[in-house]
Amino acid sequence: MTRKYDGALKNKERTKQKFLDAVGEIIKKDGYTALKLRNIEAVAGVDRKLLYDYFGSINNLVESYIRQKDFYMGLADKARELVKENESDFGNKMIQKILIDQLDCFIDDDYLQQIVLWHISEPNELLTEISEEREKVSRIFVELTDPHFEGTDVDIRARLALIAAGIYFLVLYAKKTDVLFCGIGMNTAEGVERIKKAISSLTEEAYSLADRQKKGY
Repeated sequence: MTRKYDGALKNKERTKQKFLDAVGEIIKKDGYTALKLRNIEAVAGVDRKLLYDYFGSINNLVESYIRQKDFYMGLADKARELVKENESDFGNKMIQKILIDQLDCFIDDDYLQQIVLWHISEPNELLTEISEEREKVSRIFVELTDPHFEGTDVDIRARLALIAAGIYFLVLYAKKTDVLFCGIGMNTAEGVERIKKAISSLTEEAYSLADRQKKGY
């Protein structure tokens, strides 16, 4: 009995993953506008009835896919733990690592790039909802950094926003045009490494500047 149950459960999970993979393949090949029931069924190779059995709707399926791929959603469960582990330097090293990991994740994931393009191309209630949840996760991290900058004119949130937005833009620009930006090619290992070093140095400089201002320098 247990063996049959385990087999059925594994089959269900495999089928669900086929639907999720189909969403990614369609977005990558034909764009988000092609996320139609008939297309998902054809790419997944699974009866559409199971889509409704397991996800309830196409919208729920797409939401599950995006949550599975999103970088910050992947940090949600361990955000508080990471904050506790990085209290000693007000999150300096943690923030650097998160931003560099975000760059690595985004530059390697064609599917995630398409999702971001989708979001900035047209209003979408689902993507807006996920963005708001992503913002809640990132807020947990910046709440750790804020006390270090109190009493200074260093706006760490604005600096981090520019870095995070720059990651999205530089990667998408390189992928879509293969043209240098300020002489840096994000389609090369050298270019990516230069941006990673800049992320670290910009963050370090912000923390150091706040230290100097608090000491009256």
